[in-house]
Amino acid sequence: MLSSQNQVNLSILLNPAKILPHYEYISTKVDMGGGIVNTLPTIAVEFHWCASCNYNCIHCSYGQRRQNKSRLSHEIITQTIADLKELGTKAVYLSGGGEPTTLSKWDTYAQSLIEANIEVALITNSVAIKPEHYPLLGQFNYIAVSVYSTKEEQYKAIVGSNHFSG
Repeated sequence: MLSSQNQVNLSILLNPAKILPHYEYISTKVDMGGGIVNTLPTIAVEFHWCASCNYNCIHCSYGQRRQNKSRLSHEIITQTIADLKELGTKAVYLSGGGEPTTLSKWDTYAQSLIEANIEVALITNSVAIKPEHYPLLGQFNYIAVSVYSTKEEQYKAIVGSNHFSG
């Protein structure tokens, strides 16, 4: 329990009028159809363009969603990338309920983001990555490789713990 000296006033902490100086500095004026308004650019976006995966990891929280193997169409992905460029997005995080590198043309889409001066990051199991992708991956802000397992015994050996026991 917090003492009266350590209590937090949530109405101040969660005040929607608060703004970080960095965001104020990078704010822009945009015509939203009804006149020019102040707006803040989109800083970072997590882009889930597929729910399919080349693994079936036992730890994955997207297991059921992954079963439908859905993927966004080329048209939706390219329009989303165009929208991200127009919004002034600074970074895109490729992840999702599946393995982003299993999508056909994933590298072309990532290159399009980089050419628009948008930083790209990737969460991957790396199985679908080929040597010809290395130059592209070298331009990414970061790459996180999941090395988990589809078998409980291997998962325990990798992470050093049993997260499955209650």
